Amino acid sequence: MRNFVLIILLLIMVCCSQNKAIKKPKNLIDPETMENVLYDVSLMNSFRSNSYTVDSMKVFFADDYIYKKYNIDSLQLVDSELYYSKYPKTYLEMYKKVLSKLTKLKDSMENVTKEESKKLLKKPL
Repeated sequence: MRNFVLIILLLIMVCCSQNKAIKKPKNLIDPETMENVLYDVSLMNSFRSNSYTVDSMKVFFADDYIYKKYNIDSLQLVDSELYYSKYPKTYLEMYKKVLSKLTKLKDSMENVTKEESKKLLKKPL
C-alpha cells in the first residue's frame, strides 16, 4: 500500500511539473494594438449598456467596428486574449494602461461638464 501511494505521488509530481509551453499564435495582436482594442471594447460596452443611447446609434457600437478599425477578426482577438491571459504580468500592464486612459477620459468629461454647468448658471434667465 505504501508503495502504491508513493507511485501515485510521484506520478502526480511528474505530471504537474511538465512545462506546458504556450504557443504564440501566428496572428497575435501586438501588445500596443491589443491595449487599444481593449480600450475601444471597454468604451463600446459602456455605450451599449447606456439606456440613453439612441437605437440607431447602437449599430455603430457593434463588434464589426473593432474588427474593421484594427483589421482583425474575431478568432484573432480570441487567440490573442487567450495568449496574453497566460502571461498575467503582461496582461495586467495592458489593463493598467487601459484603465489610465479611461480615467483620463472620465476626468476630462467631468471637467467639460463642470465648465458647461458654470456657463449655464451664469446665463440670465
